[in-house]
Amino acid sequence: MKANSPAEGRVDRSGCTGTISVFKREFRALISVGGCFLIYLAIGTILTFGNLTPYLTSYLRKRVKKDTTYEESSWIFYAFISTNSLLFFGGKLRCLIGRRWSIIIGSCIFSFGIVVTYWSIQHSLAATIITYGVVDTLGYVCCYGHPIVTAVELFPNNKGLVTGIVTSGIALTPLFMNSLQTFFVNPNNLQPAPDG
Repeated sequence: MKANSPAEGRVDRSGCTGTISVFKREFRALISVGGCFLIYLAIGTILTFGNLTPYLTSYLRKRVKKDTTYEESSWIFYAFISTNSLLFFGGKLRCLIGRRWSIIIGSCIFSFGIVVTYWSIQHSLAATIITYGVVDTLGYVCCYGHPIVTAVELFPNNKGLVTGIVTSGIALTPLFMNSLQTFFVNPNNLQPAPDG
């Protein structure tokens, strides 16, 4: 019986494996940059505070304290600005646990702060300042710079392009989220009543 030659019955794929692995790498890199964009889209929600202020203040007037003013509720944003002074902490955290875990922990803290605000706003303005102004900002601080670094490492020849794509997530957040917030909170776009 004659032995089959290696070429018989087989498809030569030696030239394709390199192409497939390059395609997989490029695809994963594109997906990663998309994920970095989405992280920035999410953490940019604090920039929609101007849209939320009338609703937060009205809710606090109606349910918590009747004489809550816009000046008082603006302390939530001031807490965000003040907590941003800890941005260096995100870099230190990356040195301790790595970029991936820093982003994961930061995203969880950020989400936790927003979820807990559901209960804190029913309690007091001070609790809302802590949860929406400080806790979610700590999550923001933990993961702020890391998506840009990740994107630049994946596309070292297109640093400006991927940096622009990723950071446009924060810039586009108000465009998308203001309408989404208004749709959920005030779908008929009614003015707040004088008593809240």
